[in-house]
Amino acid sequence: MAISLPEKPDGKEYEDYVCACLVALGYFTESRMILRKESTEILELDIVATPSGKTYLQRMLCEAKSGKWGFHDLFKVLGWTTYLGITRGCIVSPTSPSSGHEKAARAIARRTGVSYRVLPVMGDDITVGADACTDVPKKLRLRFAANAWYKAISERLAFIEFTKYCKSNPDSPVVQSAREYERALHNSFFGRSPVGRVRNLYEAYSAAPNISGQCVALLAGRAGCSERDIWNKVNDTSDHLWVQYVMLLEHKARNAIIKNALDYALIQGKRKKTKAKAKTLKARLRIAWAEALARLLPQSFKDGMEELRKHEHAKRIPYLFHVFVEYMGGFYGTGDADDIELLAQLTEIPADKVVACLEMLNVFFPFTRGWFFAVKGELVCMKMTPGFMRGAGCFFRHSAYKLKDYEDRYPQMGWLLAKWHNAIYAVLEPYLKTVEST
Repeated sequence: MAISLPEKPDGKEYEDYVCACLVALGYFTESRMILRKESTEILELDIVATPSGKTYLQRMLCEAKSGKWGFHDLFKVLGWTTYLGITRGCIVSPTSPSSGHEKAARAIARRTGVSYRVLPVMGDDITVGADACTDVPKKLRLRFAANAWYKAISERLAFIEFTKYCKSNPDSPVVQSAREYERALHNSFFGRSPVGRVRNLYEAYSAAPNISGQCVALLAGRAGCSERDIWNKVNDTSDHLWVQYVMLLEHKARNAIIKNALDYALIQGKRKKTKAKAKTLKARLRIAWAEALARLLPQSFKDGMEELRKHEHAKRIPYLFHVFVEYMGGFYGTGDADDIELLAQLTEIPADKVVACLEMLNVFFPFTRGWFFAVKGELVCMKMTPGFMRGAGCFFRHSAYKLKDYEDRYPQMGWLLAKWHNAIYAVLEPYLKTVEST
């Protein structure tokens, strides 16, 4: 059965598309972030996008609207950006404001800093609220956006399976711990400072250490098989999609720690200036509190932050991890240089620096024998990457390299890439299947 991307996406599908466009434009994206206080949901953000490169600190909040929208939406986004201290806001929709109020909407946008962008689906111009922050050829950027959309949809479907499993297993401490971990990651995003957000992320891990491994052990015990059997399935197939989503959450948490390390390093660079301007006791106490929290963080975090601080491409490194893990499948080929060249082209980090940047993961998060392992001298893979995410990387390569068979580029391991390809296809096919004409 063939699959195809939605021609007339609904609300969630359009959010997925906007997020995919932003990633293809060079933005580190955090989507569907929900702020909760105990059991109460306070707000949900569609997408917060952080540009890579020189405009890194100019975050943007995007609200995707697949249907009608109006002035109240502009003011809602203004309220959120003010509350969160985000630089810019943007409403993105395939249609203009309701009732033909374009002129008034533009006037409000000028006064509030909340813009709007009419973005049809799969057009030639995918810019969203701001210019691209990477110099990528147009055809490659459009291919990246299309495949990023597939990935975004598959992630949402994995989340649905995760929530279903949690609801159907209310008495399992492991499952409920995974649920609390997911909520803690969301809440950490809303911390007031980078060091506070990092502290919350480490606390979430401490409350649920190795949560993916706990979920695997739970399934192995219920099935009466080895944990290795379950790991093989979640790493290479579409099986146990809810566990694969937990694995992805752990990678997102690590990426968020790296990103917030850079945020804090940039703030530290302005520390003397900030202290000089901190005339009130409250301001001085806030700075002192952040410094005290930073001293309590793990040494590995401090070591990683120091490497970021001195790196010439630091403002592109969080985006590199975002692309590598979530869109390139957490692996690269060693048989030829094209995978590294592709990462270099997408991130604007020189090809000869890409692998060294990826190795920073071992500094931030020391792992027995490191985070990467070689396969048959043809692939280098990141550990604990879920099968459907590896499949997303295969989808993109299939498009970017115009492959007929994976063996054409990966002679020894093409069969494994085909297996990963089938993993994401199995997730997407029931949702995106196309009825072929007879």
